[in-house]
Amino acid sequence: MTVCLTYTLFGWWCCKAWGTSLDTPLITDKLPDNAIGNTIKLLFILNLLISYPLQLYPANIVVETYLYTGWAKTKKRQWAKNFTRMLMVLFTILFTIALKDKLDKFLSVLGALTCTPILMFFPPLFHLKSGLATGYKKYLNIFLMGLSIVVLFFCGTLSILAWNDDDTGGNDDASKVETIAAAAANTSPSML
Repeated sequence: MTVCLTYTLFGWWCCKAWGTSLDTPLITDKLPDNAIGNTIKLLFILNLLISYPLQLYPANIVVETYLYTGWAKTKKRQWAKNFTRMLMVLFTILFTIALKDKLDKFLSVLGALTCTPILMFFPPLFHLKSGLATGYKKYLNIFLMGLSIVVLFFCGTLSILAWNDDDTGGNDDASKVETIAAAAANTSPSML
């Protein structure tokens, strides 16, 4: 709960500090154009290059298990697995190029639909199924699971609605969130 609150407060603080005036990712937008700024950018690029295989490995294992179960361990199988891995990398590259202007919005939809259950639904579910939840903790787990479903639909809906928003400015995302939250709470945006 502390992690969730910390991320929520940090996101709110960033939204209040920068608003919608950012046109590039905040990670590299405000870095100075000197040796330190360039070093940080280079380290960020190296981080992405080194972590890419770690992110792709689980997907490769799932695909290879599905495709190559029952194949004898031969050179043909190894080359087929290498070809599958190459296709996976090529697919992610083409997918990223195709969504170059909307990649951040795709990631927000993906995060809302997949990360919300990982963060908020599964831990209370596992605690509930372990049998350790008794008394009020059982009801707290059920409440957190229900809350995670609400958050999933709320964040997913906001992300999908923002898909076709123009990125050139003029859209005040903070006011949109306040308006939607006000409608959900049945109050006026000025009261938030």
